[in-house]
Amino acid sequence: MSQHDYLCLDRDVQNGDNIKMGQCHEWSNQFFYFDGDHLKDGRDGLCLDEPASGSLYMYSCHDGDNQKWYLDNNRLKNRKWGDAKCMDYDPNSADKDVYMGACHNGANQRYNFEVPRKLKIRADGDLCLDWNTGSNNVLMHPCHGGNNQLWYFHGPALRSPHDSSKCLDMADGGNLFMYACHGGTNQHFTWDDNGRLKIHADGGKCMDMDGDKNIYMYDCHSGTNQQFYWGQLFHHGKTISNDEGACLEIGSTGHAQVHPCHWGPNQRFFFDGERLKVESDTDRCLDVPGRNELYLHSCHGEANQKFFFDGGHLQTRASVACLDVKKDGTAYFGSCPNAYSLKWHFTTQLHNSVQLTVGGGRCLAVNPGDGNVEATGCGEEAQHMWYFSGDHLKSELSDKCLDADTVTGNLYMHACHSENQQKFYMDGGRIRDRHRNRCLEYNVHTGNVFTGTCPDQKNAEWKFEEGMLKKTPLPTQFRHGQSLRASCWSERFATGSHSTETMTCVAGAWANSRNKPGLDGFTCAACIQVVSKVYADLDAQIRQELFFAKGLQLQLSVAARPSCKGRCRIQVSA
Repeated sequence: MSQHDYLCLDRDVQNGDNIKMGQCHEWSNQFFYFDGDHLKDGRDGLCLDEPASGSLYMYSCHDGDNQKWYLDNNRLKNRKWGDAKCMDYDPNSADKDVYMGACHNGANQRYNFEVPRKLKIRADGDLCLDWNTGSNNVLMHPCHGGNNQLWYFHGPALRSPHDSSKCLDMADGGNLFMYACHGGTNQHFTWDDNGRLKIHADGGKCMDMDGDKNIYMYDCHSGTNQQFYWGQLFHHGKTISNDEGACLEIGSTGHAQVHPCHWGPNQRFFFDGERLKVESDTDRCLDVPGRNELYLHSCHGEANQKFFFDGGHLQTRASVACLDVKKDGTAYFGSCPNAYSLKWHFTTQLHNSVQLTVGGGRCLAVNPGDGNVEATGCGEEAQHMWYFSGDHLKSELSDKCLDADTVTGNLYMHACHSENQQKFYMDGGRIRDRHRNRCLEYNVHTGNVFTGTCPDQKNAEWKFEEGMLKKTPLPTQFRHGQSLRASCWSERFATGSHSTETMTCVAGAWANSRNKPGLDGFTCAACIQVVSKVYADLDAQIRQELFFAKGLQLQLSVAARPSCKGRCRIQVSA
């Protein structure tokens, strides 16, 4: 989406798949996403391409630099031109064709992606912009996986997938909070070249974090508490590997070396402009002082932190030098290119994957030990991330496919084949297999996932999540004004008169929404259930939600024709 007139990048399927700017809508020809360096849309597997002349268009994917794109300060550039040209269009033209033009500071070269991401601050990289859903205030808070910390631009407005009907809003005193979107200038924000977010209602004010980590608008300055940046997407990076199967990685000291590939975060690299960063430490950049060893250093704009690929060689802008490896595995930059220069492959091991949740709080996960598939607590690891490849459902843990045992219906990961027990499809909120057209559900006691009848229950309703869910420990201390929301575990309890309750910390004590202390008046009624030792074992492993129970005595009287004389009574105590 352009920051100039808030038109959207549009693939004209009636006119040679040319790219133009058009009124935004929900169709797939405006849904663009990064697949490595390639920009694709939601229609098919074609990639955004720059021809020898004329408008950009969609074309069969290849490895040419005219199809390799990256975002640099909200400008879209390709590897063919680097900093010389940016994606551009003429707002005054009738067709608004998109082409590559000399880079400038105009808003018609700046684009926003409607991809929910964490919004972080340079003053403290561990903090994320957080929407306090109890008070609607926004503040900087330790990062977690909740969607109240995910943000995206919709035109000039900042929204969150937690509730897309509300926008970031400036109150009369300058404080920022979430409010119903109305299109006013006090809800319109723009990035400047220094990473600051300015508001259209007052161009001299920038988003600022105060000493209490509250967010408000204040006179613009150069401090890091006014410099914001987007946090990375999950598995943003790609491996840099050679023909011998070894990958570049960052060691514990920050120095680069080669090591057998394991695809961990210290082996996943991504370009930020021409700077190379690694997922395990996104606050620093790869740096090479002359022809020397490669290591992580504070980011700056010098040529020794600018890199590019040329014919498989990773080179630096600072000198004619290529990435190479010493005998001890240390990565350094030496003479190139020559017959002895190593060639590297910059490839993604991951896909456009997300968490697959069920029951509002569990995630589909692969047990790395035995390949069995379970509904467990949510996390950001590869075994929790899923994607469709045709009819096959795969996780990021391996290249195996989800498979249903034809006798028991049990689900596990297996080498991919073309039989129907490995073919699945979404049917509303259900996932069905093509073998028997049965639904994925799970055993609430063991977490085991299987194909069964399609019950009208939450343990058979699945959802591909926009943001990340994971269990996170509560902080040991809360500040005045912070809130907590409590709800009943829907699989085990029914709520009383209120489905949820929000408590706010007020002067060292919790007050709820009815101005009563703590959770006074909020109840969760337990369903009658008998649990086995299996449940207790899972609870001990924190693989079930916490289960609270008091001593309970249950008496069951049964009228029968017993063999004994007189009346028999069965008593069960727990």
